[in-house]
Amino acid sequence: MFRGAWTLLMRSMRLDARSPRAHAFRVISIGIVFWLLLAAHVRTGGVGAPGLQFFSLICMLCVGLITVAGAGLFASAITEEKEAGTLGLLLLADVRPMAVLVGKSTTRLVSALLTFAGILPFSLLALALGGVTAYQVWCGWLSLAAYLVLVANLAVLWSVTCRTTGLAASLTTLSLLSLLTAPLAATQLNTVLLGANWIPAGGWASSQISSVGEIADSLSPLTQLSKISETGFEDSPWSRQVLGSLAIGAALFCVAWIVFPMFCEYLAEGGPSRSLVARFRAGSKRRRFRLGMGRPRWFPLIWKDFQFLTGGLRGLALRTAAIPATGFLLYQCDELFYIGFQWSFLDMLRLTIILFAVIEAVSIASKIFRTEYLYGTLCTLALLPRSTLSLCYGKLAGCLLAFLPAVFWIVVVESLSPRRLWSEADVWWAWNSWIATVCAVCILCHLTAALSLTMKWGALPLAISILLVAGGCVSPFVAAATAFASAATGEDNPQAIPVLYLTTMICTSLQAAIGIRFRMAAAE
Repeated sequence: MFRGAWTLLMRSMRLDARSPRAHAFRVISIGIVFWLLLAAHVRTGGVGAPGLQFFSLICMLCVGLITVAGAGLFASAITEEKEAGTLGLLLLADVRPMAVLVGKSTTRLVSALLTFAGILPFSLLALALGGVTAYQVWCGWLSLAAYLVLVANLAVLWSVTCRTTGLAASLTTLSLLSLLTAPLAATQLNTVLLGANWIPAGGWASSQISSVGEIADSLSPLTQLSKISETGFEDSPWSRQVLGSLAIGAALFCVAWIVFPMFCEYLAEGGPSRSLVARFRAGSKRRRFRLGMGRPRWFPLIWKDFQFLTGGLRGLALRTAAIPATGFLLYQCDELFYIGFQWSFLDMLRLTIILFAVIEAVSIASKIFRTEYLYGTLCTLALLPRSTLSLCYGKLAGCLLAFLPAVFWIVVVESLSPRRLWSEADVWWAWNSWIATVCAVCILCHLTAALSLTMKWGALPLAISILLVAGGCVSPFVAAATAFASAATGEDNPQAIPVLYLTTMICTSLQAAIGIRFRMAAAE
């Protein structure tokens, strides 16, 4: 067992040491640290405690990158072998489950730790800037390392139990978001339930919710890093968050080892996902009840992506029915949302529809080219007598049909709302946070689609990582540009112009990169 584990581990370490991408990523990470140093100087104006601001930026960025790495790097440790059909070959070669787990997951964990070890000496520049001590820096990096161990082993457990990388990444992301938001969610839930008189004050339910919030708060890296960033921090570096994360990570690895034979020894044949398109046996009488498959007629490319990527008419019907069903559930909790957030039912329904649309857009962007690239059918698509532009936009048109239910229900909600969206155009234009969010989603979708043509797994997590890093580095300079634009005109509206201009330039460049990469991938 240990011989096989050592063999796989050394092979993976040698591949990582010889990979230009790994070394390039470490060099880029160090460059990002210096860029954050400049961003911290711009944000603080050279006064106050720029070292503390610099250290806080690095810590928050690392928490985000570790969370995204759980969905992208670690969640595909075992599922990539399942999807490629090579996991059975490893088991047939008498490689034990422990050897597979150590060789596939521990290597990635060590590689991630080496990346942070390369950043550590440069993060000590915060000491020269003032506002933070060396003890705080070491405690912060220990907290991040413990959180990385927890994330890696949680993702490995989902990678063992799930059949596809997408499902493992989704469950990993949901678990980590639940961990990070559990303290705030528990406090808010307790306040709302007490305000609505659903539970008695000081009762068993209230105490249990508070206990869950306290446990989640003690395990949250955000809480621990905020304590470390306080002036005069002298607590032990081996906090409950560090020890708890290491213990839970080890327990999750043991659980993954135990359940490995149940989920990985007998695997069905894989194939391209057919979304919501039903499968029927030959000669089945149920074929007559298919919902609107039809024929492609004059728009075969649009028809293909609409049917097999978004689910066709069946998918539209499910989306159309899901929104009012969600609205019914929100209406039942209308009093709770008003007590907790001061939001009405229509405001909550509007926000839910927009959130569903954003998730749908990001999901489609990650899948629009992935199936063709993964199964080598881009060359067949490129042989069609059409330009690359028409092929890409044809696939996009087929995917955009999935947003018809969201658009329809948004129009219905706005027609029922006393506060009309079109009557407050100036307010929405001046609401810079919404404009920045829309621009970020557009850039994320374009970047995800571009990366899906270069990598088989992890395009969406990598796109989120790039967006987090770029946003943290560029946001102070964009804020300065918007402030200058507002000061020059004396109005709030021009603040959005630099953001919109930058978004347009980035999206246009990414569309050109998608076209170029499409041809290159088709020729491979």
